[in-house]
Amino acid sequence: MKTIKTAFEYSSIYPEGVSCSKFDAVLPRKSFDNLWNFILENSDSDMDSIMSIHSKLGKRYIKTNKFVGTIQTSDGLSIEILPKIYDHDESNKEVKYDADESRVVFLKMLAALVQEKAKTFQFADVESKKNFPILEYYIYNYIQEVEKLLSHGLKNNYTKIDENEKFLKGKLLVNKQITKNGTNKERFYVRYSKYLLNIPHNRILKTTLDKLFFTSANHQNRNHLKKLQLIFEGIPFSENIDLDLQQALNGNRTLAMYDLLIKWSAQILKGKGFTPFTGEHYNQALLFPAEKLFECYIAKLFKKYARDYVTNTQHSKFYLIDRHRSEKHGIFKIRPDMFLDAKNYDEAGQEIGTQDIIIDTKWKCLDENNLRENYLIDVKDIYQLFAYGEKYGFKLHKGKIKPILILLYPCTKNFKNPLPRFDYYAEEKDYGLYLYVLPFDLSEKEPQFQIQKILNMVKEKKNFISQEEISEYWRIH
Repeated sequence: MKTIKTAFEYSSIYPEGVSCSKFDAVLPRKSFDNLWNFILENSDSDMDSIMSIHSKLGKRYIKTNKFVGTIQTSDGLSIEILPKIYDHDESNKEVKYDADESRVVFLKMLAALVQEKAKTFQFADVESKKNFPILEYYIYNYIQEVEKLLSHGLKNNYTKIDENEKFLKGKLLVNKQITKNGTNKERFYVRYSKYLLNIPHNRILKTTLDKLFFTSANHQNRNHLKKLQLIFEGIPFSENIDLDLQQALNGNRTLAMYDLLIKWSAQILKGKGFTPFTGEHYNQALLFPAEKLFECYIAKLFKKYARDYVTNTQHSKFYLIDRHRSEKHGIFKIRPDMFLDAKNYDEAGQEIGTQDIIIDTKWKCLDENNLRENYLIDVKDIYQLFAYGEKYGFKLHKGKIKPILILLYPCTKNFKNPLPRFDYYAEEKDYGLYLYVLPFDLSEKEPQFQIQKILNMVKEKKNFISQEEISEYWRIH
């Protein structure tokens, strides 16, 4: 098992022998130099959004950014970069981040990003494998999904074959017949369909298994991958990954059981997750933007537990500008993270007064006590939600019923309770536009209760004057 070191997002990494904060990571000098050189070698890419190198008073250090995941350096060290999940132990007056809990939360969020049905991403026993690197867990779950597919059997499909045959079958390719068999009357250059395992789906899987075999450093994973490679032995590797992926994702219902694995393979083969960095100091990296993980995880929970609504992600039905010159459609498409359709019609088809909900997630730390700086909320987000509310209210209900707006942030030491409601209009109107800014506790073991608490609160249109009132309501409910 390779050595594993743990760091957190927006923290620092130092070489051994340098004093630093307990929140920072310390690496052996050789590994630190490898990582330092890895960053330098990729300075022309988007590396600054992932890690950056610094020096202060002769002390070198590396800053992590908004990406979380894992990097394996060529000298055998695995560095895990985990999201900062706030520890809620009230007896502990200092902020601390628990690596094991953060790893569990990371894998839950990663599962939602990889695919919507998270049950096939097996993170449940991660606490019993505290030293199992995230990259190996990712590979392990891919192996499990392939084995599940194999239990049903690999699929064949008709594939067009061009061959020089002794017998005439299928379609004679006249031009090639003249070129290849002008003097050989015993052969026919034909095209016909053959039922084969050599289909784009299986070629993609074989190519992915090969890449993972050379990526993995875990003995158990490599053994599993080697056995799977033997099963795919008669299938060629993909010679055109882009074309095979395109064909495999064409929505063929008879091959629907491949869909998840093909999407997963696209992440691995096309650098969507496995970052396409290079250099002699680099082995493998699996890094994801934390805000995207958070967004996908929250969307998955609302789809599963907000049963009175139809949850649409990245809803893009409307434009900010409906008319411009002679364009047939609007411009500046708006796309909220989630649109919860409240099913605003009864069984007779009559419109009822239930409000839709629009939610945007933000991976940022707020401060519920910092009113002077507007709780550290970005004003652009306030404008954005206002535009969503007005446009959706008019388009769906002619302004008579406006949606409830929610900004959802991760729960932190300084943001544990909802903020008092934000009213865009001071006048009392039954179609008023309201914004709720709420925390979401990622360490919660049963998140369905949090989803219900959020929905109950906004449906009641609670408008507390003081932070103490809203904190008490949040605590009781």
